[in-house]
Amino acid sequence: MKTVHVDQMVVGWDRFAIYEKLKDGESYKQHAPEHVKSVLMESTDDPHTMLSHWELYFRNGLLEWSERDHYDEENTTLRFEQVDGDFDEFHGSWEVSPVPDPAGEPTVRVRFTATFDFGVPSVEAMIEPVAAKLLEESVSRIITELFSGSGSAV
Repeated sequence: MKTVHVDQMVVGWDRFAIYEKLKDGESYKQHAPEHVKSVLMESTDDPHTMLSHWELYFRNGLLEWSERDHYDEENTTLRFEQVDGDFDEFHGSWEVSPVPDPAGEPTVRVRFTATFDFGVPSVEAMIEPVAAKLLEESVSRIITELFSGSGSAV
């Protein structure tokens, strides 16, 4: 099982505005087209839950999965877990939290965490590091692009 962490600071943005932009998974393709082939969002009966269907370019093919996204507006946290797809297990979160800044500039930490397992022990040493790198690169690019390059890695 592999865990990926991406922490990025975003300056000059309100945390609720960041959170709302992160909920728009369909916009990710335009911000990281070399990694993201498609993201389709699907409503559910619960206003705090969506289904999202993902395709990322991976090696010579695609990495595909569907996940249930849970929105916690009050804590500006989005949690997700795979309901179908290429992983044996895949879950994680996006957390958006304010950071004290002595200069008074609004500063927000965007933290992405994902834990995954392909469930194939014989190939995990080869595939999981490649998938981890792909997720790290995609998420870093998406955060930077979504917030006009104002993010800085922690």
